[in-house]
Amino acid sequence: MRFEAPSCFDMAFADIQVAPLSTYWDGSVQLSATIVNEGSQPTPDQWLMRGFLSQQATLNPSTARVVGDWRLDSVPAGGARVFEVILPISNELPVLPHFVGAIVDPDDELDECSESNKAELFTEPVTISATASVDVALSPVQYHPTTVDAGAVIKLSYELTNTGSSGATAMR
Repeated sequence: MRFEAPSCFDMAFADIQVAPLSTYWDGSVQLSATIVNEGSQPTPDQWLMRGFLSQQATLNPSTARVVGDWRLDSVPAGGARVFEVILPISNELPVLPHFVGAIVDPDDELDECSESNKAELFTEPVTISATASVDVALSPVQYHPTTVDAGAVIKLSYELTNTGSSGATAMR
């Protein structure tokens, strides 16, 4: 009898990050998910990742609120990819801390080596306010050189700061 390793793909979370950790109704947060494929085959293109907000520090799809579905690109066998998506914050959410989570292949459309490693929850909650208090300011712009010939390159440097009490919304 000879052992043959299964020929499959297996998506799992290697890391999940959320920013900012303070937002407001009709704002958004960014979810950055590092997905690894521990299988021997590449994943298909257009597989599904679903985002959730939960008032509990657990990810239960029956009690968490779905905030997005994204069709994503293939992850090579034995490889990893980082996917960044924007989660909208509805004005229907309670003004309470929420945890952000995600599930890969939530509808079991794909036959993976393991179906038990598909969910991840970010450990810190996102604080949601009813209104935004964003005060964005731009420092004086510095440029070099001080004079430029037509068609030449000029370098600009500046600093953008938020002195408000809530984070600026995630954007692309």
